[in-house]
Amino acid sequence: MLDRPAIVAVGPSNVTLSYGNPESTNDTTVMIYTIKYRKYGCIEGWQGIKETNCKICTVTGLETNAQYEFCVSARYECGDSGPESAITRARTETRVTG
Repeated sequence: MLDRPAIVAVGPSNVTLSYGNPESTNDTTVMIYTIKYRKYGCIEGWQGIKETNCKICTVTGLETNAQYEFCVSARYECGDSGPESAITRARTETRVTG
């Protein structure tokens, strides 16, 4: 299982996450990471899914001053998908700062 995603940065409509174990698990290379996210308390499932081959990702288009949950899974070279990470929560900022 991947480590819990870490919050790198938060803006009014975006959250940047970093995640991932070593790039290779049992001699199998991670080919793609899948980031799922949803507004906290949403019972209808995940609102969005984003795929990337990077170990850092910015999820955009989020509501201002709202709490979201994020989890990550990995698809390996052999095609198997590993279990999802634990969920991380983050709140977007109230307004643009600076």
